[in-house]
Amino acid sequence: MMPARAALHRPERHPATVHGGDVDRVARAYGVPADRLIDFSANINPIGPPRRALRRLAREAADRRLLTQYPDPDYVELRGTLAAALRVPANGVTIANGSVALIAAIVRAIAPRTCVLATPAFAEYPRALRASGCRIRLFRLAAACGFALDVDTLLETLDTYRPAVCVLTNPHNPSGALAARPRMLRVLDGTRRTNTLMVIDEAFMDYAPADTLVAEAAKSLRHAGPARRLRRVESTHGRPHRRPAATLARDDAGCRRRGGGDSGSRVCTAHVGGDW
Repeated sequence: MMPARAALHRPERHPATVHGGDVDRVARAYGVPADRLIDFSANINPIGPPRRALRRLAREAADRRLLTQYPDPDYVELRGTLAAALRVPANGVTIANGSVALIAAIVRAIAPRTCVLATPAFAEYPRALRASGCRIRLFRLAAACGFALDVDTLLETLDTYRPAVCVLTNPHNPSGALAARPRMLRVLDGTRRTNTLMVIDEAFMDYAPADTLVAEAAKSLRHAGPARRLRRVESTHGRPHRRPAATLARDDAGCRRRGGGDSGSRVCTAHVGGDW
């Protein structure tokens, strides 16, 4: 996070970084107006939300009836819209207040004993896995190779250790390196051989939609397949204040029972469903 044409003054005590995007905290710590900061700590689309989404939010923000009632706890409209757009069953879509809530819920629902995690990775993955008592084996992506996924080495790692879960982000976060769909399908085949559940974070797949594994995740909804897929809207659509995230999983109720759809996640409004 850098200031735009403003001098930084080191604070006496800088707060520990927990999550990116906390512009106000940094502004207070350094004594710099928030509107003078350029935020590189969170990968939010600077273009912002679609105009249609902004129009709907403005319209419904002025609707007294909507403001004086709790949002639909089952997110019927949002789940139905996502299911139709992704061509998956609505009962396999779980909605939560941002991806952090879903990551924790997925880990609690799976309760894995072992996991292969491609790193560097979004900090919430190792945090949630360690909190559950899971043993993590790091699969390091090389900076010298542009953080490209070495599929052959990953498959050897899965064959050797046979972890309960393998977590990948595609495109990779934070580098943006993309593993093309054929390469990801090879990994998916490998997880079938090792009976490993594959959790794929496609938070930024909107920039490369042809490489998504949504079809394979949909098959896993109908059968006991190895793929689970996580998708976020707050980053790619530039709307962290309205931050619904969705996952495709065979047991939607399992994620919701274990934290993916609790009362805290109801902060995100179900009324944005038609705009994603």
